[in-house]
Amino acid sequence: MIFSNLLLMAFIIVYAIDYSGFIEEMDKLLTKVFKSKTPLHIPKPLSCGTCLLWWSGLIYLIVIGQFTFLNVACVALLSAFTPEILAF
Repeated sequence: MIFSNLLLMAFIIVYAIDYSGFIEEMDKLLTKVFKSKTPLHIPKPLSCGTCLLWWSGLIYLIVIGQFTFLNVACVALLSAFTPEILAF
């Protein structure tokens, strides 16, 4: 159950952050709204699918009370495979 939730979280995060182009559009919008001469960028971990999956996965495990070495290893494995999920 936990791994399936983490896997779904991985697909959602990779789609939203890495695939959809949402971050790039938000960068452009922020640059325009703040009338900046240099492009503004959303910082990591919010702009990186791997980083966001790692930290949100750890937070998820803490919230549900399942912070174990095995579950942290699952989060690490899924985080490491975000490029493969993106290619999927």
